[in-house]
Amino acid sequence: MGSWADRRSGRARKGSQARLLATRLGVAHLSVGPLLRAEVARRSRLGVQIAADVAAGDLVPMADVLAVLDVPLTAATRSGGWILDGAPRTVD
Repeated sequence: MGSWADRRSGRARKGSQARLLATRLGVAHLSVGPLLRAEVARRSRLGVQIAADVAAGDLVPMADVLAVLDVPLTAATRSGGWILDGAPRTVD
C-alpha cells in the first residue's frame, strides 16, 4: 500500500508511536488533525476557513495550523513538554 505502517496489527503507526513516546516521556501528545477538527466544530472564523480549505481539497495553510496550535503548545510547554503529531502539514 506504499505505507511503512503494519496496517493489520496497528504497529509502527505514526500517531501510535507519538502517543507511546509522549506517555513514556510524561509529556503532552498534541495531534494536529483532532485539533483542526475541533476548531472546525467550534465554527470559529478560523474553523470556517479550515473547513473551506479541506472541502476544496487543499492543505490547511501553515499559518492556520500554527494559530490552532498556539494555545495547546503554550499550555503543554508550561506543563513540561510535548510531542507534536501531524505537523508540519505542507508540501514545501
